Amino acid sequence: MGSKKIFIMAGEASADLHGANLVKSLLELSPDLEFYGVGGPKMRGAGVKTFYDIKELNTVGLVEVFGKALSLYRIYRHILKRLREGGVSLAIFIDFPGLNIRLGRKTKDMGIPPVYYIGPQVWAGRTPWRVRKIARSFARILVIFPFEVPYYQKKNGQVEFIGHPLLDVVRPSMSKEEAREVFGLDPQNYTIGLFPGSRPSEIELLLPPILQTCQIILNTLPETQFVLALADTLTSDQVEGPLSSANLPIKIIEGRPYDVMQVSDFLLLSSGTATLEAALMEKPMIILYKLHFFSWLLSKIFLKAPYLGLVNDIAGQEIAAEFQQYRISPQKMARVAIETLQNPGIYSAKVETLKALRPQLGIPGAARRAAQSILELL
Repeated sequence: MGSKKIFIMAGEASADLHGANLVKSLLELSPDLEFYGVGGPKMRGAGVKTFYDIKELNTVGLVEVFGKALSLYRIYRHILKRLREGGVSLAIFIDFPGLNIRLGRKTKDMGIPPVYYIGPQVWAGRTPWRVRKIARSFARILVIFPFEVPYYQKKNGQVEFIGHPLLDVVRPSMSKEEAREVFGLDPQNYTIGLFPGSRPSEIELLLPPILQTCQIILNTLPETQFVLALADTLTSDQVEGPLSSANLPIKIIEGRPYDVMQVSDFLLLSSGTATLEAALMEKPMIILYKLHFFSWLLSKIFLKAPYLGLVNDIAGQEIAAEFQQYRISPQKMARVAIETLQNPGIYSAKVETLKALRPQLGIPGAARRAAQSILELL
């Protein structure tokens, strides 16, 4: 196979990770491929030449998207311009439906085969038209949950279940004992991991109630240790303000989420991919979800999933306590955490429930299977 150029688009931290692993798998199978597009540090490390960074796309909530509409539209127009310049053999779009569905349609109109890798959670929305639009707009849709396949098949979409890519990446770099030593933690005391999100708006809305919860836990369990996992898309400056005001003994660890999960006995985290990562690490957790008010009202209209956390959606029941919007209560969250940590029976039951989720995610090797499927289109 001669040298071919592939455009690849990721819009957030988790997509950057999955995009990087997909690129590595594609290059293993076809070393002459060239990649350019939109991504983050992990995709650049895998060999993608990026002309926009994911930090420029980092929004959550419909109102927040409207607030960045001009900037996103400018990025959208520039991407189309780059695609029209020619020489692109195929385009890969990872999650980020707000921009990627529209780009997929335009790309297909240009005669470039578009692939949707890790499509949006269509099963969680009240928008059946979106499934039809995706099915018509993409040459292939690679999904990560088996129950997603029928949604696209009903609309004649070219869909393939490849398994969940997290099965290949959720691996800490050290043992729990080693992590305790590296992070300076006392093995005799409880450790709680904090995952307030990867976007500035999540830090703004979720970190304050998380810190209040930590304070209440300390009042009952004064030797408890806290470790905050800082996402690659954020800087320490963005969390230091709230942390200094709270004056709590919290260690900040950058870029090592799985080591933070490994060393933790319990987690407080934002909804999304992190909940599934925590499940694969078999860590009991509390899930938080909060948007700005009007974004939340709109989400109530468009979302129909009974749960906010992926881990609960997959399980079909609330195996991790959820606290959303005005129901976020530091007192109640602290109570759940303390009860779980102090009751071995409750703790072990939660761990066993989390273990049972793994078979529903397929088998390892998702990125390689995705790469093989994509190469069929070249």
